[in-house]
Amino acid sequence: MAKSKAAKDYTEYPGKAETPFQERFADWALSDVVGVDPSQFKTKLEAFRMGIKLGTSLRIEYQKSDDNQSVRSSAAEAREAAKLTRKANKGKAKAAAEEPDDEDADDDEDEDEAPAPKPKAKGKAKGKAKAAPVVEDDDDDDEEPAPAPKAKKAGRAKAKAKPKPAEDDDEGDDF
Repeated sequence: MAKSKAAKDYTEYPGKAETPFQERFADWALSDVVGVDPSQFKTKLEAFRMGIKLGTSLRIEYQKSDDNQSVRSSAAEAREAAKLTRKANKGKAKAAAEEPDDEDADDDEDEDEAPAPKPKAKGKAKGKAKAAPVVEDDDDDDEEPAPAPKAKKAGRAKAKAKPKPAEDDDEGDDF
């Protein structure tokens, strides 16, 4: 039996703001390229229906148009420039953080240096299992650890041996 989906509420869409794409598409559709004058329609309903017709039939054509492609390429260039600027600023900030200040350098000379802490190991140590979760019984208040999960064996699984080719019993027979 198929699950039924709840009906989606589309009544929110008329109140939403126009996106930049929708605005450019509408301007393009109202331009001389398409040749539609909204004042030629007798009723708002006729104009609305024509808008739906043009929107559904010309959307792909507009996406391929030179107007849209130039806007898209300009936006892509701007995004790339912003990305490079962020990377450059990140590199400057990192370099500034690594350089000690002159005032801090004087203070460091007087103090004894402690050894740097060892970095924590990433990942799990092989052969150790996770801590056992605590299982609570309704009968008594004692907490008993659940049995620990079995540790996985380290290393690679062995490949199955390939069968050896059968030896030819008839050494002198040529066919």
